[in-house]
Amino acid sequence: TRLYASYRNVDPAPQPQLALPVAVFEDIMAHEGSSLDPKDRAVADLITIAFFFLLRVGEDTPPDRNRRTRTTQIRRKDIQFWRARPNGILDRMSPLASLNDLLTADSVTITLDNQKNGQRDAVLHHDALPANPICPVRATARRYAQIRLCDPTNSNAIISLYAPNKHVSARNMQGNIQRAALRSMIWLQGYDLRRIGPHSLRASGVMQLQLTGGSDAMIQQMGRWSGKTWHTLRPRSHTTLTLKTNGT
Repeated sequence: TRLYASYRNVDPAPQPQLALPVAVFEDIMAHEGSSLDPKDRAVADLITIAFFFLLRVGEDTPPDRNRRTRTTQIRRKDIQFWRARPNGILDRMSPLASLNDLLTADSVTITLDNQKNGQRDAVLHHDALPANPICPVRATARRYAQIRLCDPTNSNAIISLYAPNKHVSARNMQGNIQRAALRSMIWLQGYDLRRIGPHSLRASGVMQLQLTGGSDAMIQQMGRWSGKTWHTLRPRSHTTLTLKTNGT
């Protein structure tokens, strides 16, 4: 017991990554999302998906080559799009639907086959936000159509594929998020740019749910937490309490 206590005493304090304001994600979609580079567009869409679905970075990007993980990345076969009837009943759209049709879907469902914490077959669902520059359905539709184009016969192709045999990495996402944070000048609000990275997407999604009235039970369910560890993502200072929803 004393030995473990001494280990804890010399360990550095944990530095959780910070939740970001919606303006950063709008900036990413305005710049990288409109880029002519397919990799930039893929990064922008993956960031949007991770923000809305509270994803861990390993759930939408491949692991390092020399690292084995329990997590199964999101595959094409794990994604379903839905069209709503006037009475509210949802009809599943064809997996062969064109990109234009997928972009008009009313909602999308993602199944997480296996996660870091061992939870299996978690089902996440989001409705479209037609008037919003960042929309989980449109971002997922673009990723779905792209991986289908890059590897048409492989339903196990993962969501980070942006060109044949080329994937967006966690490092790509981190660099993009930090550039957007610089462009947005959120450091003027007290943000430490060294504490901004891929996990900020999960923290940002939690923050927005809380600011828009989401209950603790709903946030815990959406984030697939079995305990109360997500409470560490709550705001603890005036700088993080200044986040705005910007109508989203």
